[in-house]
Amino acid sequence: MGLWLWRLRVIEAAAWLGLWTVAIRVVPFRRFAGRLAKAPAVPVPTETVVRGRRVAAAVERATRFAPSRFLCLSRALALRTMLRRRGLPTRLHLSAGPADGGLAAHAWLTAGGVVLIGGGAAPGQVELASFD
Repeated sequence: MGLWLWRLRVIEAAAWLGLWTVAIRVVPFRRFAGRLAKAPAVPVPTETVVRGRRVAAAVERATRFAPSRFLCLSRALALRTMLRRRGLPTRLHLSAGPADGGLAAHAWLTAGGVVLIGGGAAPGQVELASFD
């Protein structure tokens, strides 16, 4: 991949990160959760995982230039959107568990069972839902 293509991918990632960050804060989760399909996982070719990791690297790179931190959900949704636009199947995972007297949530994205972004469930958390 050329340098300009990489830069364009990072810019695309930054745009999706910003959009999803605003959507998460403004739109109730139940409104866009219905758009996430609940379906059984399908086998994913190795090439899909490799391409997914390349795009995930662009998302991570875009977060380094941001003035604030992006939530794991924003990162996972931005990557999911970018991969869907490229025709690559993914699964979004959501978990929650106790943390500091409250509740902590986490999101990550996989392709073919391989974590692309988010690192998987945090210790002490239970996976609540996954969406294809």
